[in-house]
Amino acid sequence: MRPPDQPRRPSRVPQDRLDGAARAPGQTRPAVGHGEKTVSLAIRTATEQDLPALLELYRQLSARHQPPAPALTQAVWHDMLRHPGMHVLLAELEGRVVGTLTVSFLPNLTRLARPYGVIENVVVDFSARRQGVGQALMAAAETLAHGVKAYKLMLMTGHQVETAQAFYRSCGYDQHSKVPFEKRFL
Repeated sequence: MRPPDQPRRPSRVPQDRLDGAARAPGQTRPAVGHGEKTVSLAIRTATEQDLPALLELYRQLSARHQPPAPALTQAVWHDMLRHPGMHVLLAELEGRVVGTLTVSFLPNLTRLARPYGVIENVVVDFSARRQGVGQALMAAAETLAHGVKAYKLMLMTGHQVETAQAFYRSCGYDQHSKVPFEKRFL
């Protein structure tokens, strides 16, 4: 166990594992609706400097999204980047951040002590949808899950958001194997 005064060690998967998950290095994907033009899609781990781009994406997540006060936002962001087992992934098209996904892996004493993962805050910029960005983010999360030998990944989405439900089904997620329960405090 870590003494309380000792900082947590970051738990990170090497960038080359992310690159291989979503695309081969240097691979380009055709841009939907742009003829033969190709765009470069990259998946990477977020850094301290990515907070403004991330907050911009979060505005598209929910009309009710209100970021906390700047000092609290910065403190939480700092903690998230150093939290063991938490990975904030970003998707870039031509160097511009256009998508994000957060996946956290939790220790577990069942299933042969294999961890499980929880995916949250999946957002693809309106301008970059249907270009493989979401699929690449989900593939990168799965690669991370395999890397830590997780026995499952789970997520929840709004029950009235049909496009999101169809997207997750296309990624192989089953909405009928478990019954979700949620209690909100906010």
